[in-house]
Amino acid sequence: MKKKIIAVLVSFLVVVPSFAVLNEKDLSQTLSVLRYELRTTNIQMERYKGFVSRSTAMQHDQLVHLMERCNELSLMLYSQKQDYTFDLTYALDEVTREYRAYGQKRLPYDKILSSLDIEIERYKRLIHTLKCLPPALIDNPNDSLSLNYEQPSDSLLAIRDSLLQERRKVHEKLLADMAKVQMQAQKMDSVAQFVLDSTARADRDSCILYAQSLLDVFELSKSQILDDNYSYDDADQRLKEAYDYAQNRYRLVQKNIFVHGQTNYVRILKNFRQNFNLAMRDTKDKYSREYFGDVQSEWRGPMVIGLIGIVLFYLILAVILAAVLVKVAMKYIPYLRTGDFKAHKPVFLLLTGSVIFAVTVLIARAAADQHFFRMASVLLVDYALMLAAVFASLLIRLDSDQIRPGIMAYTPIIILAITVIFFRIIFIPNRLLNIVFPPLLAIFAIWQYLVWKKNKTRVPKADRFYMMASLVVITASCIVSCVGYVLIAIQFVIWWLFQLTFIQAITTIYYLIGLFKDKFMAKRMRAYRIKHSYLDFSVPGTTIEVSWFYDLVIMVVMPIAGVLSVPLSVYMAANVFDLSEVILKFIFYPFLNYEKIIHLSMSKIVVVLSMYYIFRYLIYVLKSAYRVWKTRREIGKTGQEKIQANQLNLTLSNNMISLFGWGLYIIIALGMLKIPTSALKTIGAGLAAGMGFAMKDILNNFFYGIQLMSGRLRVGDKVECDGVRGTVDSINYQSTQIISEEGSIMAFPNANLFNKNFKNLTKNHSYELLKLPFGVKYGTDVDMVRKLIVKALKTLQKKDVYGNDIVDPKFGVQVRFMDFGDNSVNLSVYQFVTVESKYSYASKAKEIIYNTLNSNGIEIPFPQRDVYVKTVPDSDRKV
Repeated sequence: MKKKIIAVLVSFLVVVPSFAVLNEKDLSQTLSVLRYELRTTNIQMERYKGFVSRSTAMQHDQLVHLMERCNELSLMLYSQKQDYTFDLTYALDEVTREYRAYGQKRLPYDKILSSLDIEIERYKRLIHTLKCLPPALIDNPNDSLSLNYEQPSDSLLAIRDSLLQERRKVHEKLLADMAKVQMQAQKMDSVAQFVLDSTARADRDSCILYAQSLLDVFELSKSQILDDNYSYDDADQRLKEAYDYAQNRYRLVQKNIFVHGQTNYVRILKNFRQNFNLAMRDTKDKYSREYFGDVQSEWRGPMVIGLIGIVLFYLILAVILAAVLVKVAMKYIPYLRTGDFKAHKPVFLLLTGSVIFAVTVLIARAAADQHFFRMASVLLVDYALMLAAVFASLLIRLDSDQIRPGIMAYTPIIILAITVIFFRIIFIPNRLLNIVFPPLLAIFAIWQYLVWKKNKTRVPKADRFYMMASLVVITASCIVSCVGYVLIAIQFVIWWLFQLTFIQAITTIYYLIGLFKDKFMAKRMRAYRIKHSYLDFSVPGTTIEVSWFYDLVIMVVMPIAGVLSVPLSVYMAANVFDLSEVILKFIFYPFLNYEKIIHLSMSKIVVVLSMYYIFRYLIYVLKSAYRVWKTRREIGKTGQEKIQANQLNLTLSNNMISLFGWGLYIIIALGMLKIPTSALKTIGAGLAAGMGFAMKDILNNFFYGIQLMSGRLRVGDKVECDGVRGTVDSINYQSTQIISEEGSIMAFPNANLFNKNFKNLTKNHSYELLKLPFGVKYGTDVDMVRKLIVKALKTLQKKDVYGNDIVDPKFGVQVRFMDFGDNSVNLSVYQFVTVESKYSYASKAKEIIYNTLNSNGIEIPFPQRDVYVKTVPDSDRKV
């Protein structure tokens, strides 16, 4: 209705000013056109009068209802006792909600009144001008037009002052223009007296009549709006007072819950009889007194007992309907008659019953007019929907033999939650709650432990963890309540129920995503691998073109959902007990706030964590996309079937993407946390001088690392340094790691490696010269041996997995005469082979050379040495 009223009032301001006569042939024609335009505007105005009257009446009724509601809330709020926390927080929440909704209910009177003032002034000037036309209809046409400005309400003073100033300027200009016109008219009178003819007079009279009618409508609308605005100002003031009082009481409630707490349970047991009697007195006062004189309360005994009966009735109805629906569905759906469904039937019935219960309570809530039932129904619907989410998760994730243990695993926390919500619905007094709740939590903690011990091996690993978490929550709540913070313990239990609901939903989504990947994405991934076989799929992110959406969900959506679930669960739990105002302040309150140093709150922590997952995904996508693009580019250049890792040189690009990505993240995070960069600059400048010398080696390694990354050394290169031969595994800003051929990992500081004359065996063409020396006996035909060896070694001239020739075809196989040895003619085989194949190729080549020489009867001589033994005569021997 508010929107309709605004639309009608705006229509006045759009339709009514639609006339605008221009410079016609003469004054008579101008009056004729003006009469037509004003008549048309009046006809349009008549169409809206009826609707405006009804809308105004309805708006007035809403105003009366608002005033009654304001008075009711004030009485309810100011009559609450401090010891009845649930009653008090309900009243505080109602006042807060009404005050915040008030701003939306109130029409934008300021703007409408400003527009109405402009229209009223315009029509007054139009009527005055028409009456001044000769023969004038007023006694003194030279009198200036007097405009009366009504004193606006306080909410309009600021806007009205500025409008009045502008309007006075326009008014003075119009008066000056009118004076000029009158002076010209007096000059003309000296020549000939100007008087309207009969037709022009009739048009002038009609224009005055139509303009006056429109003016009356606008003035009436302004009067009604001003009356309602004054009433709204009064309601606003009273609501503001109640709201301010509510905020002060909220702070007291917050201190009583989170700071002071309630009575320690040990003290309660010491004075148990006295505390028990006080609790019984509060209980009797709360639930036994049905009447206060002749007035029955909606919030005490009969209504509470009736609500319990209604809830039980709807619960039984939901169970019966669920059983009937399942039984009927089994006749038409074959799957429902299988053994697998029979195993899942209990959880399916619970899921269906929860949904039906929520729907029936919603229907009953729509038909109910008691505030108590409407409040309770919201909590019951929320609880039923949470149960539905938990049961749906169990139905989807668990196998047939895990269903019953899964239901048992969550039964204690579910029943504890409905018990706590029941305490909230009936507004249980604090003294009774302090006595009942701690032993109740102890019973549920023992129950949860027994359930965990019995079913820990019968449910999935995730559900075992959730059972243990529930046990920890209940035990912690029991300890907190015994210490005296019973209301915090209640909040803790309800928070865990909401948090468990979100966890179950997230776990189920992860499970469904895994099924989606196995059944649908696996086929696409296989097709992509076959089509792009030149890519190295052992590197994560190579399939980014296919898996980007899956990666987005896994790396961004689900983690952020987990992060957001924590404050959302806290807020929803607080909202159950009408403490949402307190929790909102806590979420946005800067618990670590040092001016010009840091500004840390829970909300900012959540945002910064969420941004972390977003930036992590973006960096991952950029790296993966660049890898795929670079691989395709190298394939196009070289024409190879597959590219080696050292040919891509992605180290520098990956480091730069990470550096800029995380650098931007840190800058944004520092800005959100209000950490001034000037402080960082000051600290950096102070440390730069003192640590410059101490960090000389670190800085050298950093800059040398950048130079190595730029192309001098690449991950995957085969290098040889200080007698160590291996493969470059990683290059960072301080050191380079090399995996030696023995399998060990060696780290060389970048400065040392840069200054050494290390060999990059794959930088040029990835071939390395291989020498295989061998010998034959003297007298052997060397040319024949050369031909036999070259022919035999051609069998090893194949291609590797990357499509490269193992033996460089440009150089081929060469057998060279090396030397005349002591026992043989020394020959040597020279070949350029790929670095990766050197050792395996050398082993096979030596074997082929040996077998070729033996099969062709070519002797490979053994090393020989002649030893001469000199015999000494006995006479020459010394005794």
